[in-house]
Amino acid sequence: MTHSTYNTIVVGGGPAGLMAAAAAGSAGKKALLIEKMSGPGKKLLLTGNGRCNLTHTGDAGSFIRAYFRTGDFLRNAFSRFFNADLTGYLEQHGVQLREEEGGKIYPVSGRAGDVLDALLSDALRHGVRVMTGTEIVDIILEGGAARGVVTAAGEKIPAGSVVLASGGKSYPGTGSTGAGCEIAARLGHVVTALRPALVPLAADDPDVRSLAGVSLRDVEAAVLADGESIISDTGDLLFTHEGLSGPVVLNLSGDVYDQLYAGKEVCISLNVKPGYRQDQYDNFIKHEVFANPSKKVKNSIKSLLPEKCAEAVLRMCGIDSGKAGNQLTRDERRSLAAGLAAFKVRISGTKGFDEAMVTRGGVCVDEVDPKTMASKKIKGLYFAGEVLDIDGKTGGYNLQAAFSTGYVAGSFA
Repeated sequence: MTHSTYNTIVVGGGPAGLMAAAAAGSAGKKALLIEKMSGPGKKLLLTGNGRCNLTHTGDAGSFIRAYFRTGDFLRNAFSRFFNADLTGYLEQHGVQLREEEGGKIYPVSGRAGDVLDALLSDALRHGVRVMTGTEIVDIILEGGAARGVVTAAGEKIPAGSVVLASGGKSYPGTGSTGAGCEIAARLGHVVTALRPALVPLAADDPDVRSLAGVSLRDVEAAVLADGESIISDTGDLLFTHEGLSGPVVLNLSGDVYDQLYAGKEVCISLNVKPGYRQDQYDNFIKHEVFANPSKKVKNSIKSLLPEKCAEAVLRMCGIDSGKAGNQLTRDERRSLAAGLAAFKVRISGTKGFDEAMVTRGGVCVDEVDPKTMASKKIKGLYFAGEVLDIDGKTGGYNLQAAFSTGYVAGSFA
C-alpha cells in the first residue's frame, strides 16, 4: 500500500492516542491513528468497571500530589488541558456527565463506550484516518528525527512527526504489551522498568481468607517493609479470597511491589479508625468494659469494625473471642489496643499485569519536554499516556493524565 506523507502519526488508540489524534486533526493536521487491535479504545471500555471514571473535581495541586513520584511533570499539561476542559469537551460532543462520591466524574449513562464514541467521532470529523489491526515495530529516523513508522509487515509509513501513545503493560489483552517502551529504549530513551500498579495484593494468611467479602470503610493503611513504614493512605478496603483489594490497597500496591521486588518482608498495617492511636483505643476498651463488664470483648469492639474482623484481631492478639470484658487482663487489653491500631497482614505478592489497572514505569519524564511532550533526544517524536513513567491513584487521575498529555502531544506534534 502506498501512503502519502502525514503531518503526524499517532501510535496507539487508547485514551491518550485518541485525544492526540483528535487534537492534531482539529489543528488542521493530516493525521493517521494506528491501533494494533481490531478497534481503538479496548482498555478505555474497561475503565471504572465499564463506567469510565474520567477525571476528578480536584484542583491541579491535589492532582499533582496524586501521582506519587512524577506528578510535577504534568503541571504544564494541566495548564493547557485539565478536568474542566475535558468535561467541557465531552459535553460539547454529547456526553452528559455527573459527579459521584468523592469528586469522581462519570458519564451519566454509565457507559465508557459513549466516551470512546465521542473521541473517535471527533477525530474522524477532523479528517483523521484510523488504521486498525496494524502493529508498529519501529520508528523511521532521518537525520536524527522521527519521520514515520515501520509496521510488523515491514511497511514504512512516512510522517512529519510521531506520537507514541502505545500504553504500558496493564491489561495486555487490550493490546498493552510495553512495545512502545521497547521502541523508545532502542531510540536511546531511558525507560524505567515496567511494573503492575493499582493491583490487588496476595496474602497467604488463613485469617485474611476467612474475611473474604468483608469491607472496611475509611481505614488507614501503611506499607511496612522490614518493619519500616514506607507510605500510607486512607480509604476503603476489601478482603478477598486471595488477599486485599479496594481503593486504599490499590493506591499502595505499586510501592508494595517495589518493596517485595527488593527482597523485603512486607506487611500492610491497618488502623481501623484513622487518627486513633493505641492509647485512645485502650481508653475506648476500658470505657466499654466499665459500661458493660459482662459483654463479650468481640461485641464491645463491633462499633469499630465488623464481627469477623474483630475476631481476627482478637486471634492475632491471642485473646479468646468469647471472653467477657471484665476477664481481660491489663496486658490483653493493651495488646488488643495495639492490634486495633495496627492490624498487620503479611503480603506474599501482588497480582500481575492481567489485573493491574495501570503500569508503573515507562519513558523517563526527565527526557520529555513537559510543555510539548516532545522527546528531548529525538526531534519529531512525542509521548503521551501510559508509555510515560507516570502513574496515579484511583479516582480518574490516570485517565486525566492520558487525556492531558494526549491533547498536548497532538497539538504540538
